[in-house]
Amino acid sequence: MDLGHLLYRKNYYFSKFSVHQLLVNPQVKGYPPIFLICRDQHGHQRCEYIIGLNFNQLNALLMQSIENHHRLIIAEKLSDFLLSDKKTAEFSIQSLLGMTLVIDGLDLQTRVRKFQTEPSSKDRALYYFQPIDL
Repeated sequence: MDLGHLLYRKNYYFSKFSVHQLLVNPQVKGYPPIFLICRDQHGHQRCEYIIGLNFNQLNALLMQSIENHHRLIIAEKLSDFLLSDKKTAEFSIQSLLGMTLVIDGLDLQTRVRKFQTEPSSKDRALYYFQPIDL
């Protein structure tokens, strides 16, 4: 189920979500440099969705919702990537932390955004959530 497509053009609030992957691509103009790939239950259905963040938003989110030692592991991996010559990175949270990262205890207000995979194709878009305020 594509949760972004169901909620397109709407605001959506998160109080808890599970992060399975972290995608980083800071050189794509007009889009956030970090995408959290999440899997959760929405009603009775399992869904996958993406939350797009900048580095400050990621840090603020991690500062207020997870243990400090997990935040430091993620920060170290991100700094290794930023100091390298790589243009993109993909991190499995399960491999990095040895568990799924559950972020809870927050009131994250987001707005659904759309990432065009191909400029000429309006029907093939990737929907993602972008925080309005942290």
